[in-house]
Amino acid sequence: MKPQEIDILLETLDTTLNSNSFWITLDLTENEEQVETEIIQHLRTGSFHFELVKEDLRREFNDYSEIIFPKASNTPIVLQKPGNLWNGVEQLTIDEIGKSLARDMLIDLLTGKQDFFSASTLGTQINTNKANELIANLFEILDEKGDWKAYNIEPDFLYQVESYNNTNPHLPGYFENDGRDLALAIKYDAEVHILLTCGYS
Repeated sequence: MKPQEIDILLETLDTTLNSNSFWITLDLTENEEQVETEIIQHLRTGSFHFELVKEDLRREFNDYSEIIFPKASNTPIVLQKPGNLWNGVEQLTIDEIGKSLARDMLIDLLTGKQDFFSASTLGTQINTNKANELIANLFEILDEKGDWKAYNIEPDFLYQVESYNNTNPHLPGYFENDGRDLALAIKYDAEVHILLTCGYS
């Protein structure tokens, strides 16, 4: 699910947070109620990392892949950089939250009100009216898809940029630990969408 409203949200979060924001989609086992178990399984198998790399390419950041030109070929090949962003955490801190709280958290990221997150000194925040409109449009397309639940996940399951650079200089981490890291899960019956944000300075 990548409707226009999702891309508008991601692009705006990039600007307000100084972030590389992602929206990844993971399949869920039919009738599975334990969303944490499902996400951990995707982290273990590498499918979470793969989906993040695909989103990174789609959004043209290209932080987690590289382009090479094979000998005797004019056609470039895109390869994943070695490594995995999952830091090995086997237990997520994940809480179901109301849609109103999810909305307030997103509004805070967009406006820099600092009710939940720090404000970026390099970002350009938007006014509350514009943020309300953007999130209302997002929730409308989420509701059109069916019933959903929101979950706030503690953003400690992917390597931080600074710590991972020290161990694997070829693959940057993701979270910045600068007060604007977010992992917000939107769960439907058969899939979960995870909005990721970071943000430095």
